[in-house]
Amino acid sequence: MNQYMDITLPIRSGMVRYPSDEPVEVNTVLSVANGDIVNLTELKLSAHTGTHIDAPYHFFGDGKKIDELDEKQLMGRAKVFDFSDKQYYIDRNDLDQLRICKKNLLNTNL
Repeated sequence: MNQYMDITLPIRSGMVRYPSDEPVEVNTVLSVANGDIVNLTELKLSAHTGTHIDAPYHFFGDGKKIDELDEKQLMGRAKVFDFSDKQYYIDRNDLDQLRICKKNLLNTNL
């Protein structure tokens, strides 16, 4: 039996971000507890916030955009590493210490 696990990080104010991006903000705009008719949250963040994927188009002018990717390519066996101690981003030095199979680092079919 296949089992899927969601490994995305919850979005929260002050979470890790790319250094040149504005800080992440999650603000309550309306609240039922305060007498409003609905709960409404405002998010301020860049596409590089938390758990995300950079589509090939991010790096290559003729690459596929995120809505052109087959979501099945984004599911499957995975190794999950905890980088919660990182303030901004994960770099090559962080990855060099891990046991990652090189052939799986870049999927040229994306």
